[in-house]
Amino acid sequence: MAARARVDVAVVGGGVVGLWTLALAVRRGLSAVLFERSALGDGQTIASQGILHAGVKYALPGEAAREARALGRAARVWEACLAGRGEIDLRGVRTLSARTHLWTAPEAGARLAARGAAALFRSSVRRLGRREAPDAFACAPHSVEVYEAQERVIEPASLIQALAAACDGHAYRTDAVRLESDASASWACVAPSGDEEVRVEASSIVLAAGEGNAALLGNIPGGEEAMQRRPLHQVMIDGAPCPLFGHCIGLSGVPRLTVTSAASGGRTVWYVGGGIAESGLERTTPQQIERARAELASCLPWLDLNEARWATLRIDRAEGRTPSGRRPESYVVRRFGNVSAVWPTKLALAPLAASEIAESWGDRRTDADNSALSDRPSPPVATTPWESDGIAWR
Repeated sequence: MAARARVDVAVVGGGVVGLWTLALAVRRGLSAVLFERSALGDGQTIASQGILHAGVKYALPGEAAREARALGRAARVWEACLAGRGEIDLRGVRTLSARTHLWTAPEAGARLAARGAAALFRSSVRRLGRREAPDAFACAPHSVEVYEAQERVIEPASLIQALAAACDGHAYRTDAVRLESDASASWACVAPSGDEEVRVEASSIVLAAGEGNAALLGNIPGGEEAMQRRPLHQVMIDGAPCPLFGHCIGLSGVPRLTVTSAASGGRTVWYVGGGIAESGLERTTPQQIERARAELASCLPWLDLNEARWATLRIDRAEGRTPSGRRPESYVVRRFGNVSAVWPTKLALAPLAASEIAESWGDRRTDADNSALSDRPSPPVATTPWESDGIAWR
């Protein structure tokens, strides 16, 4: 017979929204636990580009104004927490860049798109003079326009560490959790570890396991239809000539390239998403690398990447299902009795998603007892994609 535990809040999944939700529960004095089967941040969080979008690139054609407004609200929460003035203290998070840059592809239409974005966001986007542009554009032709956007870029690994510290040892590493219901139709988490199991009863269960939510929701009526996947094929470039954080604007609402940078072993690594990642699903790794070489040569032809090493990474981006199958305009929360399933859609929206879940908690307290979990180890922090074992650099 499984051991039993009782808590106010049980979170499954140690990505940004799971950890943020747990931190809110701990901060409010609730008894709370989090279960993670691998490493904190493993999957979508550690593989994110760390851009705290403020709605800038969503001024481009075809993007929803609702998402821009949500991102604007989230940006204010992030700035307060990063400054130590918010509900969660994130002063330990490392800022890689205080701003991103938008630059134009060669075609004239891209320059018009950039000017349109700047017009809609005059308070946060401005065109730079040649001497103001970052080093990556020092040799760019005069036909290339560069804009500065007030969008912070953070290091995801340091964010995970800061959130884990705010959770004060309430996260446990366990094998894959499953849900079980009782006669009252309330759900509980069963947390296995080897041959032992602990049945954790909670007033609120929060499923924040990304694509892992699909399996967790499989036994809940209607739960299997709550999630969709939109895969990405990211590109990594080790040995880039200089740091770069920003978007190359094309003619559609999706940037041709979104580039962020990290230091690794004394070298600069570019992590590349955007249109190249979304369109590369059917390409093999060699094909995606060749496509990325061509895109970089088109978008940044003045930079030399001949000595760089290249690799790719496939990520399954899990989201709340929409009727059209398109990306949700904001975060998604689905409720099934005492179970809430959450998908933040973007890293930047995680605080809003966690806050919506926390609004349902009220001041209730259980007769908590989680002693059956006391011998479970804490999960480590995930390794960045470009430093992971098994990356095949070319």
